[in-house]
Amino acid sequence: MFINTYKANNGQMIHTLLAFVTKIPIGIIFVFHLLEIINPSGKTINERRQNRRNALVVLTLLTPIIAGLVVNKEGSFFNPKSWIRRRRVGEIRDYL
Repeated sequence: MFINTYKANNGQMIHTLLAFVTKIPIGIIFVFHLLEIINPSGKTINERRQNRRNALVVLTLLTPIIAGLVVNKEGSFFNPKSWIRRRRVGEIRDYL
């Protein structure tokens, strides 16, 4: 990850360090809230509902920011645009 970030910033070390200062915390926050949606913490149903709602709001705001910061949007596994481009909606019914 460091080498790819360094190459994307044209070999400028200060920009690479600034990118890492933002990438690591944003990634940790994203994963933490993603897990909070899947398995919310709390003792009561209302606490779990509130925690899930808060995590969903954070992910709703954070996901477009992360998508905008991605330099190379090409890929095969983690790129939903390539999934949509290659498959038709009608073919999904064949696999149900």
